[in-house]
Amino acid sequence: MKRSCISILLCLALCLAVLPAGASAAFTDISDGETAVAAAVLQGLGVVDGTSATTFRPDRTVSRAEVCAMVVRAAGLSSQVSTYARRTMFSDVAPAAWYNGYVNLAYTQGYVNGNGDGTFSPEDPVTYGELATILLRLLGYTSAEVGSIWPLDYTGFCDDLELSEGLNLGAYDHVTRGETAVLLYRTLCAQVNGSDTPYYSDSGAVAYVYLSGGTASTSEAAVATAASAASLARSLGLSGSYAITKNGGAAASGDVAAGDVGYYDAASGTLRVSDYRISGYLTDASPSVTAAETVTVAGCTLEVLECAWDTLGQLELGERVTLLLTDDCKVAAAYPYREVQAEMVGVLTNSDGTTDKFLCTRSIRSGSFAAVALGRYSSQYERAGDVRTLTELDGASAGDFYQQDGEWYVETDGQIFRVADGVQVYYESTELWDSGADALATVLADGLTLTLYADRDADEGGQIRIVSAG
Repeated sequence: MKRSCISILLCLALCLAVLPAGASAAFTDISDGETAVAAAVLQGLGVVDGTSATTFRPDRTVSRAEVCAMVVRAAGLSSQVSTYARRTMFSDVAPAAWYNGYVNLAYTQGYVNGNGDGTFSPEDPVTYGELATILLRLLGYTSAEVGSIWPLDYTGFCDDLELSEGLNLGAYDHVTRGETAVLLYRTLCAQVNGSDTPYYSDSGAVAYVYLSGGTASTSEAAVATAASAASLARSLGLSGSYAITKNGGAAASGDVAAGDVGYYDAASGTLRVSDYRISGYLTDASPSVTAAETVTVAGCTLEVLECAWDTLGQLELGERVTLLLTDDCKVAAAYPYREVQAEMVGVLTNSDGTTDKFLCTRSIRSGSFAAVALGRYSSQYERAGDVRTLTELDGASAGDFYQQDGEWYVETDGQIFRVADGVQVYYESTELWDSGADALATVLADGLTLTLYADRDADEGGQIRIVSAG
């Protein structure tokens, strides 16, 4: 089975009503945190679509045909749909129906069954028993392993894997779009049968892109309890006038939202606010959880401010958590994931190293990037690893780039940098991503203004990790 690889990390996301540029738009009709994350991730991966630019209709039921489309896309088989659309396998699946190729392909792959009489009932609402069967087959389980009593053995097996935790679904219940998104998202994070690897795992390419911020946070940071800069300022003991920034850019009082982190930079007289968050499993805390100087979540080791000790001290190693961060990425507070979540963003990369789509957090006010994480397995908890901080270099032009022995180099800032094989190319005008040598050659031919980001100095082996084209 062809399987795409994704590193699914909750990283430095915005908790605004709109997902940041470079990621999918948030849906305004989803109130549940995990459903919102699942829908955003799956939309970004091209697995599901919204019903409009801002709505998802999470309470609407899902048809059997729609589920076929989702599972085919999740399995990385979309390129084969047109071939199977030429076939007629079920009498009630019209050749001209949009779902014809999806149904035929899902059936051929063994994800779904027909009715036994030559029909498929594509418009019927899918039941939890049917969806559970599809998800387990996606993970590589067989009826011999699951059981012979359908659908109860299948729903019970899914329940044992905790795929349906908190959803309260019966085997014959119709499943909503929101519930389907959560179930499918959890499946993509689950371990494949007979392996300790999740269905979507990281292939070692650049996996996450982090935003830049300030550099002056101290132990005196606070979390906004209301959408009010004045309230946040009072909690920090501030009075009088002050400037406001958010995520590194100029902001107004109305930009502050509940849950934002703020601290006062006395040197500049600025209330620095951030809505950066990162979610994942808490795999390390040094020297201890109750008095941590650093913590590691989702493979990223972050400095902890003393103001975070009260909330962090209530958590345990191995627990799934969400960290609230200052604009220079220090931990100001920590909460159980069930209470607070960050949006799910990442980069989708095929197992052969080619890239389908990028999802990254990008501030609505700050246009620069601070770091990338190289995807590697670092523990049983997460699919992340080596974080490389980035330095923004002077602007470069196409004429500064050249090839030698099949590799790209660029001369800038008085240094000659090698361009990373999986360099990330970001088009500012369209907010789209691409990667690799072909993407670089394309952007150089376009004659756009380029901003480069290197992970360290050239004489230390530094490479260009991001090329932003304006």
